[in-house]
Amino acid sequence: MRSLTPVMLMICLIGAAGSVHAQNPVRINLGTVAPKDSLWHQVLQKMSQDMQKASDGSVVIKIYESGRQGDENEMIRRVRQGTTLSAARPYCFSGPKV
Repeated sequence: MRSLTPVMLMICLIGAAGSVHAQNPVRINLGTVAPKDSLWHQVLQKMSQDMQKASDGSVVIKIYESGRQGDENEMIRRVRQGTTLSAARPYCFSGPKV
């Protein structure tokens, strides 16, 4: 199983936004345990900016870094409850499990 890269995630989210207008943007709360200003956090910020630009403002991603929404287990619980729409891990799975 492979993790979605930020670019793939952005494409999926743009498609999901459909014809939503900027007057009523889709707001995505994205939690991560990645520290503020880390490389992973910077990538997520860039993805957020690119998403907002590509969607003409109809999709806005709010990033909660440094575990502000809890550890990974807590973020997954929040996704299941619907209080957070997504969670990002600061690492990727790059090969088969051994």
